[in-house]
Amino acid sequence: MKDLFSQLDLSTQTNLSQEQQRFIVMISVIGSITALYHGLVIPLFLWMGLANLAWFNVFSVIAWCLVVLLARRGMLYLPALLIVAEIGGYVALCTRYIGWESGAHFLLFNLGWAAFAIPINNWFRLSGIAVAILEFVLLYFTSGRVAWNGAPSVIELIWLSNVATVFAFGILTAAYLFRLVRKAEKAQQEAFLLSESLLHNVLPPTIAGRLKQSNAVIADCFSDASVLFADIEGFTPLSQRLTPVELVQMLNDLFSRIDDLVHTHGLEKIKTIGDAYMVAAGIPDRRSDHADAIVAFAFELQETLTLFNRETGRNLRLRIGINSGPVTAGVIGRHRFLYDLWGDSVNTAARMESHGIPDEIHITEETRRLLKGGYCFEERGMIPVKGKGEMNTYFLRRPAPCI
Repeated sequence: MKDLFSQLDLSTQTNLSQEQQRFIVMISVIGSITALYHGLVIPLFLWMGLANLAWFNVFSVIAWCLVVLLARRGMLYLPALLIVAEIGGYVALCTRYIGWESGAHFLLFNLGWAAFAIPINNWFRLSGIAVAILEFVLLYFTSGRVAWNGAPSVIELIWLSNVATVFAFGILTAAYLFRLVRKAEKAQQEAFLLSESLLHNVLPPTIAGRLKQSNAVIADCFSDASVLFADIEGFTPLSQRLTPVELVQMLNDLFSRIDDLVHTHGLEKIKTIGDAYMVAAGIPDRRSDHADAIVAFAFELQETLTLFNRETGRNLRLRIGINSGPVTAGVIGRHRFLYDLWGDSVNTAARMESHGIPDEIHITEETRRLLKGGYCFEERGMIPVKGKGEMNTYFLRRPAPCI
């Protein structure tokens, strides 16, 4: 059944509403089967000597074919009138010539189905249901019990075929509606997973969880954290020599490798600003080794850039600046969320990068004191730092004891 409905999928026809698409698919399947049924009973009614019924079934075949054709052309009211006329007329004639035992009156339930399936106004729907109920009541009180004096087995066959048609309508309708429900549930689940993935790409998982549970402002103070800024030396003149596509592809390749490195070290990527990359350790999950963790990341970042240059034939160089201390972290924005850091420690880390030297890891005295050992420092001495005055800073050479 799923394949049958799938072949009639009209979701690509944007000029049709979803309700119209559902109606067209359903009526295409049910209308085709009903037209086939009426075509098959024509010889039976001729054999029974009921020419009027036989000729009406010819009309039924034509009517249901027109219903399918007109519906697929986007028409609604004319197919609805044809459905009411065909079902109502067939039930009336079948009951008149064969009797109540023909079971034709059960087909009036299909008018109720059609009234709700056709995307038309409620007055038209109520009118269709009223016609079905009124005809059912009139036939019940006016029709004879048995109007055809032929073999009882023939009447049983007609009763069975009429009841089977009602069941076919119901089963096909239910199958299609349940298929739509499953499709909607699957689409909803996929949309949920996509939104979850996008949210976790923008925010740390713990922060995303808090954001989903409450609309309260998310702001945390961390007394100990480390922040790293990395910037490509000479990026502006390089960007002028590259096409937009080449520039974006280069940055995407490099930053994707850095993203993987951040994940490996259990750090938190805060953001990229042009060609600058900002990473933090110790937030949002606190850790006592945040300085060692971010320094280990810095050395692997240099190795990653060396490998990137070798593979791409470029000669990029990074300035890396690190500082440790208290920071404030929180989520800002309403339409586009951003998890960001603020505080003097963050500004100082940015200054370490901007006052640094390519291929060097420039750190502050605060970060140096937190490192557990095994590193070689080159004291740079007191340097003027914008917004900070004179500061004593260091270059971190390699993660190995100095000789």
